[in-house]
Amino acid sequence: MPPQPSNAEVLAQVEALAEDMLELLSASVRQASESGWEDRVTGLYAEWFARRGWPVIRQPIASTGLADGEPRAEWRENLIAWFRGRRGRPCMVLNGHLDVVPRAMSRRGRIRRTPGSVPTAGCTDGAL
Repeated sequence: MPPQPSNAEVLAQVEALAEDMLELLSASVRQASESGWEDRVTGLYAEWFARRGWPVIRQPIASTGLADGEPRAEWRENLIAWFRGRRGRPCMVLNGHLDVVPRAMSRRGRIRRTPGSVPTAGCTDGAL
């Protein structure tokens, strides 16, 4: 097996990608991608991976049989992407959500916390 990179090498690679990643995340959170509307950002992520040479599989959730009762299942999909050329090296699987959790409003029009939400100054809360 090839030698593992040092912590300093990993941190240097992360730092080199930081600006690019921040641009992707900034573009993503500007989209209204509440639960059920993730299709508003899946194209953004698929294009980002493809521009960097990563193979991308777009898996419609309606055809999986696991989306019964899910809103707008026919428009939603999972994205699977991977970096080529890492055979024999350690790998990491990242699993994330593309949707955001909308703020819950009380009957008086005040923002209230919902289970698993984080209070923020913006328009959406992040699920934990």
